[in-house]
Amino acid sequence: MYIFLKSSNFSNFSIFNAISLIYKGYKHFDTYVQIPYNKYTVSLLELLLRNNCISGYRIVSMLNSKLQFTSLVLEVKLLYLQNLPAVYNMQFISTPSRRRYITLRQLKSYVYQNRQSVPILSTNLGLLIGEEAITAKVGGEIICILN
Repeated sequence: MYIFLKSSNFSNFSIFNAISLIYKGYKHFDTYVQIPYNKYTVSLLELLLRNNCISGYRIVSMLNSKLQFTSLVLEVKLLYLQNLPAVYNMQFISTPSRRRYITLRQLKSYVYQNRQSVPILSTNLGLLIGEEAITAKVGGEIICILN
């Protein structure tokens, strides 16, 4: 069980953190992973839930006994299909120090060449996967690719 309680004001940093914690949970065959609660991670979890990458999530109140405060944490239930993780490979494209953007034309060619990959994009419409971005006719920052 991985818990990361440092909060950040940067939306993409919290998304990077949440994706990496979920991926670590899959690598260690955990059933649940806890990630910090904010509106960006909730939108990421909604996206992953729509695309069958996770089984579900819920908001949990967690008491830190040392610092005497209560924080909200998202408890994510990971999805396994026939004892295999739903996400078996993850590759970050953008990093907090180096942003990578993709146009609609580049995205179309990438999605049609790599059917097994699921690119996650940060667009002006919110977080979208590649096929949703093509349907909405937008490009954006390509955060990571899930397989």
